[in-house]
Amino acid sequence: EKKEDEQAIYSNSSPEIYENAKSVYNENRQRLLIVEDNDELRNYLGHTLSETYTIQMCSNGKEALTIVKEYKPELIISDIMMPIKDGFEFSQEIRSNLSTAHIPIIFLTAKAEDIDIIHATHIGIDDYLTKPFNSEILKAKVDNLISQRKQLKKIYNHCFNDYNKIE
Repeated sequence: EKKEDEQAIYSNSSPEIYENAKSVYNENRQRLLIVEDNDELRNYLGHTLSETYTIQMCSNGKEALTIVKEYKPELIISDIMMPIKDGFEFSQEIRSNLSTAHIPIIFLTAKAEDIDIIHATHIGIDDYLTKPFNSEILKAKVDNLISQRKQLKKIYNHCFNDYNKIE
């Protein structure tokens, strides 16, 4: 019955997406979510990054929101132009939720207009790469953002522990 209750929480999408997100979890590796509607590029990204990270992939922002709840990625790589829910909408929902707002997001997109980059910056996108892209640059940016978040977590935990010792 608990499994049915958990799935009810994710009723906005198929049970397969929820189950796949649960099965991919590996606590020993950092988790990335790749949101890309182009199958070939999505698979390339997954293959390229799977040497270092545990990868979960989907093809639109609606599926991604379901996966984020269970999979809890350390970083998201997303396209902008996708069916059902685009990268802007998806990212705004991630940023407006306190339990997911901290997750770094990299846009990897063909949209190279200044207006799109400015819009992405205003909604809190951490980095923006245009297609075509260099996979080594993407890897470096992913590594850097994850490393920065780990460092911030250590700093906040240390400050929190010091604060608790005072009281």
